[in-house]
Amino acid sequence: VFPRVFTVKGIATADFRKIWGIQDIYTKKERVNHVHHCIDAIVIACIGPAEYSDLARYYHDEENHRWYGESKAEFIKPWPTFVKDIKNIQDEILVSHYTPDNMPKQGRRRIKASGHKVLACGDAARGSLHNDTYYGAIAHPRTGELKYVVRRPLDTLRETDIKNIVDDAVRTTIQQAIDQKGFSAAMAEPIWMNEAQGIRIKKVRCYTPTVTNPLNIRQHRDRSTKDYKQQFHVANDRNYLMAIYAGRDARGKEQREFELVTNLQAAEYFRTSNNKEPFGGNIVPQRSKKGYPLAYTLKTGTMVLLYEKVPEEVWEANKTEIGRRLYKVRGMSSMVIGGNPYAIINMIHHEEARQSTEVKAKNGAYVCNEPLRPAIIMLHTQFKALVEDIDFSINELGEIKRLR
Repeated sequence: VFPRVFTVKGIATADFRKIWGIQDIYTKKERVNHVHHCIDAIVIACIGPAEYSDLARYYHDEENHRWYGESKAEFIKPWPTFVKDIKNIQDEILVSHYTPDNMPKQGRRRIKASGHKVLACGDAARGSLHNDTYYGAIAHPRTGELKYVVRRPLDTLRETDIKNIVDDAVRTTIQQAIDQKGFSAAMAEPIWMNEAQGIRIKKVRCYTPTVTNPLNIRQHRDRSTKDYKQQFHVANDRNYLMAIYAGRDARGKEQREFELVTNLQAAEYFRTSNNKEPFGGNIVPQRSKKGYPLAYTLKTGTMVLLYEKVPEEVWEANKTEIGRRLYKVRGMSSMVIGGNPYAIINMIHHEEARQSTEVKAKNGAYVCNEPLRPAIIMLHTQFKALVEDIDFSINELGEIKRLR
């Protein structure tokens, strides 16, 4: 693209940040806010061969000032308001996040056929379709309620896991050992079911309260007479897409429904042999079970602009306020509250650069003029936002364009 290119070392960039008086700004942003990448880019764009020569002269004059009392060294800034502009950069920049959707892509591989190399195309699921652990299923003898269990080594249990052990006799034996010796000491020594016969407890089956609706990925080779034991049960790893439907009931009140598409379902949909006609060529129906029209589809990485009451709040806001409302979807899930299913949308602020484990999300709908939340968790009934590629687009420069 460019006929003449030269590189800038990281240590040189740091030197220029210090000399130009913006190192303190950069230090506050580093690894906490994505804006520090932009600050570095601006500094590097201002460095050329002439600036390198001036840097050598600056250090020479600085040493003479320190050791011989000569005049203090000076270094001209790229423009008069350089430091002020850098300080204001966080309020002006909208960070554009690029999250490629690889699920629809088909696999390509060069193979040998009849002595010649040819390009073979085929299905290739991209991304984790489910977690690795297989779970067993147990039905309550009276109610028939299904619970899912997993076999775990004894030395991996935590104290809170003891109550989830399936076998009553095993659980009682382990609890007695803990009561006598304490949890850590009991787990460090062998626990015997029958010491005289040398029967030691090494593994236990535990209920998994977090696994309530697993995926059934394939049939067992040796079939059980019980239907719920005939398949391999695995936990869903992540969801590919969430569809939110919105409409009004007979009383004119807005109602919402949702659909979640797992990675496993998406991989099945994008198979070249799959018949996509039932949904009119769309991965989700265009209307919900109650007939509400499709309002949004969200994926991991989708950018959204939140509002409290009406969408016009966003378009009437200045750039700083828009920056406070811009979030990226980082996860979608569901849960049952009061017997009703709810979708959960997990979002992170567009400037936030910390690890997800370091950012504590706060629940609740967006409220104007509230303190900035680095991460937000909302129910689908609370979600009020303009959605990327539906209501607006954002380019690599952080420029937002209204689409409708």
